[in-house]
Amino acid sequence: MKIGRLLTLGLGVGIGFVLGSRSGRDSYERMKDEARRIWEDPKVQSTIHDVTDNVREHAPEAVNKVVDTVTDLTGRDGNDKDNATPNHKPDVVSDPELGGSEAASDWASEGGAPSPRRSN
Repeated sequence: MKIGRLLTLGLGVGIGFVLGSRSGRDSYERMKDEARRIWEDPKVQSTIHDVTDNVREHAPEAVNKVVDTVTDLTGRDGNDKDNATPNHKPDVVSDPELGGSEAASDWASEGGAPSPRRSN
């Protein structure tokens, strides 16, 4: 009984796929042709070129504003390579994958899963 239902389902899915893909392909082709027609329209191309020129003209100003804002917020200009990161103390002693003491082999106390015990 189950095999008959599975075959019926498979047949239905197959027929639906074939019929859907044929009508779906026609719909896809119509949408593709319409998109191409719109893209190639002279008014659309003119607008695209205007926007592109506007972005090229104003992008350097926008970048400078972003850099100035980041510099103001962080107090650094980005050229300070020796102090690229703030003073940071790690919250763990070591990485359990690197081995080490028994305490370093388990992060369960910090909310992580305990690492599996290895026999050496």
